[in-house]
Amino acid sequence: MIGRVCRFVAVFAALQFSWQFAGDAGVGRSLIALGVVAPAAALIQAWSPAAGVTALDDLLQAPGGGVRIVNGCDGTDALFLLIAGLCAAPLSVRRRLAAAALGVPLVYALNMLRVLTLFYARRAGPAQFDLWHGRLAPALMVLLVLAYFYAWMFRNARLPPRAA
Repeated sequence: MIGRVCRFVAVFAALQFSWQFAGDAGVGRSLIALGVVAPAAALIQAWSPAAGVTALDDLLQAPGGGVRIVNGCDGTDALFLLIAGLCAAPLSVRRRLAAAALGVPLVYALNMLRVLTLFYARRAGPAQFDLWHGRLAPALMVLLVLAYFYAWMFRNARLPPRAA
């Protein structure tokens, strides 16, 4: 058990450190701009053309208020939790890869939903944005990723046989 906890912490810390380094090197900002902001702007333009949103680097810019997506608000924390959990889980390599293959797009979709919610909450007013940004969205991201992880583990974990 201690080994699994240590593996989880080590993988999570390594991923966070690497992403922080990538962000400082400018790679993270490019990935946020191309992988989060541009697709979010395209979705908003499709659903709400009157919003007048444009993607500008890490900013969803629109008359009436936009949202800046920075390192830490890009869904990577939830993704890193999932990956670290899978690395520490009692799963075969094949099951871990399958869980990641389904989990990574799930985390991406959840984060995109979070970004869109924050954009519309920002336009509704500062109180709505603060509620969603500071409390609801982060908690929901972690809870939904945890639910996915739990469901996967419930169906696929290799547990040692119980002593009689």
